Amino acid sequence: MKAKFAQRSQRVVAEIGAAVVVAWFIIVFSIDLFITSSVCC
Repeated sequence: MKAKFAQRSQRVVAEIGAAVVVAWFIIVFSIDLFITSSVCC
């Protein structure tokens, strides 16, 4: 039972980490796009 829970929590942590990385990339990309478009125009 405990091992199963540990496995599940590990998967949850991995999923949260992946979601954070994806969100961070989207935020950085949109900020970069915003800065370049403001500088350009």
